[in-house]
Amino acid sequence: MWLTLVQKKGKAVFPSGDVREGGSLSSAPACRQAGWNAQCPRSQSPFGKNRLPYTLALSLCQTVALYASSDVKPPQETFFLLCCEMIIKRLGYGKDIIEEIERVCKKNRIKKGWIFFIGAFKNCEIGYYCQDKKKYKKIKIRKPVEILSGSGNLSLKDNKVFIHAHVVLGDESGKAFGGHLYSGKIFACELFIIPSKGKILKREFDEITGLSLWKE
Repeated sequence: MWLTLVQKKGKAVFPSGDVREGGSLSSAPACRQAGWNAQCPRSQSPFGKNRLPYTLALSLCQTVALYASSDVKPPQETFFLLCCEMIIKRLGYGKDIIEEIERVCKKNRIKKGWIFFIGAFKNCEIGYYCQDKKKYKKIKIRKPVEILSGSGNLSLKDNKVFIHAHVVLGDESGKAFGGHLYSGKIFACELFIIPSKGKILKREFDEITGLSLWKE
């Protein structure tokens, strides 16, 4: 709904039909809604005699109300492109997923960002981190599995791009399981990379956890 106010010959006409003499930019209902005095003469308005802030505020309200209405929506594709840049890639059949992601990062000069992927593996290797022993237990999956969800991040470790990815996998029985991704022979895979700008993220060994974590 548009928030419209029309001024004519010293009168303020509101969408509700309220009319105020003397050009006062208010009405009792509008004042109550804004939490002002019910009479709300111009001298008591938050902006005093300066109408410019009021006009700018109304313009902003018009824009917000327009895009909040059910029948007018901003184009989602345009909105998304304004938010971030994304690289979309189909990864090669029979290739290792980690090597393929490294190849895409090198080609596009990406050193940090976020990754998301779905698809299927012919076989793969995942890991579970044993916190008490401070070491990974590797689990080899020697059968085809679906990639129900794959995500992670990109940063630098020893001045090289490090891919930290986790996956949730599904087998033919519908059972789901997952862990840290070490490798995966691709059957089909669709990769999404969102590069990040700003400070480069670097990893260093953390004695408390035994992991290579981002530097603070």
